Amino acid sequence: MPALYSAILAVLLVSRLFLLRTKRPENVARLKLLSIQRQTRDTVTLRFPLPGNARLNAKPGQFLTFDWSVDGKKLPRSYSISSSPLQNEFIEITVKEQGVVSTFLNREAREGLTVEAHGPFGQFYFDETRDRSIVLFAGGSGVTPIMSMLRYIEEAAPDTEITLFYAVRSEHDVIFEEELERLRKRLPKFRFLPIASRASPQWSGLHGYLNRALIEQHLGKLDQQTFFVCGPPGFMATVKDVLLRLGILAEQILQERFTIGSVASTAANPETCTVEFAKSGQTFECSSVETLLMIAEKHGIDIPYSCRVGQCGTCATRVLTGDVEMEVEEGLEPALRAQGYRLLCVGRARGSVTLEA
Repeated sequence: MPALYSAILAVLLVSRLFLLRTKRPENVARLKLLSIQRQTRDTVTLRFPLPGNARLNAKPGQFLTFDWSVDGKKLPRSYSISSSPLQNEFIEITVKEQGVVSTFLNREAREGLTVEAHGPFGQFYFDETRDRSIVLFAGGSGVTPIMSMLRYIEEAAPDTEITLFYAVRSEHDVIFEEELERLRKRLPKFRFLPIASRASPQWSGLHGYLNRALIEQHLGKLDQQTFFVCGPPGFMATVKDVLLRLGILAEQILQERFTIGSVASTAANPETCTVEFAKSGQTFECSSVETLLMIAEKHGIDIPYSCRVGQCGTCATRVLTGDVEMEVEEGLEPALRAQGYRLLCVGRARGSVTLEA
């Protein structure tokens, strides 16, 4: 019986790994742009009706990955949902102009634009059964998933204790300004602390940059809060460092990153690496700053993927030899990691690597 039981477990594990590597995500929706609302000089909110009776079943703070078409090129990009997940008629994303796709969406997108969306994905979300008291840190457009949380809380968990530190450049860069002010009045336990680094003398919020002294001054008693941090990489690194120095446990801090898969490697200097795709029978030289998914796409090797930011686990591929460094690994199950799997969308080769692909 023990031998039979072990054999059954082995078959189930192999079947699960096979499905993970071959099954493409089913949660795909074709969306048609209904309206565009300008938030600031470089930020817009795009609204897409949900087709038929479709529901995304998103959690407040999660994101979608969109297959945009710009100048005839398919450009997948991930954007946080800014509307409440309880909204069943439409979804909204809010996009700041800072790249090829976001510039297109800010300047050229028109009503009627269609796009395929995958998801939702992400471990950065509010859960009212876990998060009775939360502290939110947003930098610039990092307020987008946080707005989804706040809208959800207004409908489903209005007694949640909330403190929001929102860092912007000036009073003209406050995204969702009217909505945040409305929520501040609406939610009895919501403290809203906007901070502007280059505000005019007429600015009524806090002046300067978010730092330890300011956080300590306004944070209040530290207990069992959950801390959500979203914004530019430097902003998030600063906030996390301050929180850890204040004695906050790492597991209490959740971060959302907008630049995974496109930022430079942590290596000081780029190196030339070799990647062998064992099943495809091809070997290529590459740079250590390129993700392995990018290398596969460049050479026409099919790797299933969806979110492209290390959250969904779709691109998990077994590393047969060599070392692969991942930026994040939230989307990789511990059991798969132990089997040698790595996420190619956020994984980069270190030296010579052989992949089971």
